[in-house]
Amino acid sequence: MSNVAEMKQDTKAFASPTIPSPDNKLTKPVRETTCGHQPHYAKDLCEKCYRQQPKLREHIKRYMKAYQQLPITKDNRRKYIQRPVYKEHFKAYLKRPEIKKRLQEQKKAYYQRPEIKSRVKDNNLKNYQKIKMLVFKMLGGARCNRCMCDNLNFLEINHINGGGKKEGTVLGENIYQLIASGKRKTDDLEVTCKLCNALHYIELNHPNLIGEYEISWV
Repeated sequence: MSNVAEMKQDTKAFASPTIPSPDNKLTKPVRETTCGHQPHYAKDLCEKCYRQQPKLREHIKRYMKAYQQLPITKDNRRKYIQRPVYKEHFKAYLKRPEIKKRLQEQKKAYYQRPEIKSRVKDNNLKNYQKIKMLVFKMLGGARCNRCMCDNLNFLEINHINGGGKKEGTVLGENIYQLIASGKRKTDDLEVTCKLCNALHYIELNHPNLIGEYEISWV
């Protein structure tokens, strides 16, 4: 019995002292943290400082990425987004002036990035080449009707009756887009190279020079 009593006295000696409150009531001891905030359950840090640790942040990032890829997570997210209440709330959220301004600034900053500029330029060039090839096929093929040049860098659309510059000024749209979408007829158009197009312009404006010049490729 004496040994048990001594052990109880020893444990009382090492117990944390209680702290009196302003109303003279005893309260539980406050555990101090290295960051000076409210204590957390691990590492002697508060919850905010604990979650800001690089290793833990990386672990949470990997976990959330794997969680978002789960089929059940994707299905739940899809169902949640399709709810009418969510759609109405999201539309109202996007109409807020501060949200519109922030989205515009983010979009502007995004497209000002060098890598995005380069990517957009490459994509626009690829799309333009695809539409150009489609239009050339509609006009008989990617080959000049006069000198038979087949270099895509030199080929373009020629107006047989002239007035190509005027049409572009009036419409204000890309003629390739109009032809590909079916908004522009192709009866008065042909595929020529840039040199033959220039020669055709000279022949229309100076009939006396017709037959004086001939373009050929070596």
